[in-house]
Amino acid sequence: MQLKMANSNAQLTSIPEQSILEVYFLALGQYNYDRAKEQAEKEREAMRSASGSASWFWVNTLGMLSRLAVAEKNYASLTYLSPKWFGKKESMKLTYSSLVTDLGSMEQSGAGQTGQAQQTEVLLAHICDQIRHFCEARTETVEFYDKLCPMGNQRTDVDYGELLSTVDGLIATHGHHFHHPLLIPIKQRFTLELEVLQGLLKAHQFMLDWQFLPTLLQLHNVHSKLENLGANIRFKEGKKSGVVIPSKAVGVPPLYQWLARFKAAQVSKFSLYFHDSLSKQALSTSEFKGHLANLLVDHRAKIIAFSKKADALNVSVVYDTNNAIEVFKGHGYHHPYSQHEVPTGLDSYPAIFSYPEEKPIRLWPMVVMLLNSKADELTDLDRVIYSFDKTQSMTYFITRLEGRFSLVVIFNSKKSERDSYIKSFMQEMNMLLRGSNIFASLRLGHKN
Repeated sequence: MQLKMANSNAQLTSIPEQSILEVYFLALGQYNYDRAKEQAEKEREAMRSASGSASWFWVNTLGMLSRLAVAEKNYASLTYLSPKWFGKKESMKLTYSSLVTDLGSMEQSGAGQTGQAQQTEVLLAHICDQIRHFCEARTETVEFYDKLCPMGNQRTDVDYGELLSTVDGLIATHGHHFHHPLLIPIKQRFTLELEVLQGLLKAHQFMLDWQFLPTLLQLHNVHSKLENLGANIRFKEGKKSGVVIPSKAVGVPPLYQWLARFKAAQVSKFSLYFHDSLSKQALSTSEFKGHLANLLVDHRAKIIAFSKKADALNVSVVYDTNNAIEVFKGHGYHHPYSQHEVPTGLDSYPAIFSYPEEKPIRLWPMVVMLLNSKADELTDLDRVIYSFDKTQSMTYFITRLEGRFSLVVIFNSKKSERDSYIKSFMQEMNMLLRGSNIFASLRLGHKN
């Protein structure tokens, strides 16, 4: 079988259709869908006009390629996920499913040809079969993105493990298909897209377990793959230099922009969860603040601004270490084989970020008590828990961000339970840190 494939690939280099296919797939791999469609249709019309010399198989193949270019443009635009798109996912899946059926018929017709005169059809049939595998993979990625959209409105924890398993499955199932040399441009783009998603989901999983180095390595890996995925795109810098915004003038697909924003949101969250460790690596405080200001969201600045305006005594992100995968070792680097005791009591709820710098130790028993006694209510991620301690005249607001992380705001005076400024701040932080706005933006075909 491998020998047959090798022979087919070798012979394809001599057929005149190769140059057309090379230009077409290169354009498709560079997001230039209109050029790819124009190339296929132009050649198709030329073949039809040639009296008696047109190969019906080649003409039909060009028709398939034209349809594929349209499908790929719609896929990358994310418009099929918008509520305004009639039929939504079903329409996009139907487009690819129809191509799968027609390409399968083409492959069978061409593969059955014999004789020297039919060698071109045999080789083109092999290409059609490869494209069919690609379209089958696309139907599954369409389903995946459609599955992500409603998670933006989900009020409970997103099962990132399940999402990661789905992406892993897509890579394992389709990673070795559509491998023909001519299809390398779309093969690379398909693989990089899934690997970026895979890396972002892994980074999120590591952050949920508060693992600094594994998260950092995944984000670095995603950064490299995004650069490769956008290698043929001209960029312009946004207002924040840390967020590269693709130029709309060159028709950059919203799908790529969404992946870039997903990564930028993860980096922003990483900067808050591991603020202490990162700040110690900067040459100066001003330099570190400058780096944070260039992120998609400067969570630290938002917390400080809120704290000053609301006159909060303390704002902390609290991590529940109970039953964690790894023993909590505190901020900074630790040797992987170093031994640490499992935190107990109040120490099992450290403040991984706190403003002002230190958590209020004398009030921590109350914080831990509320986190435990209100655990059932905190499963609703949109809920903000309110508690006023009359004996100490302290007001507590708590919301769970995601997983083991909670946001706690403390005031040394009585505050109204319905204080809109406080609740809106906590709900906004909740939305930003758990990434619901990123998933919701898929449904809207969000462009940034």
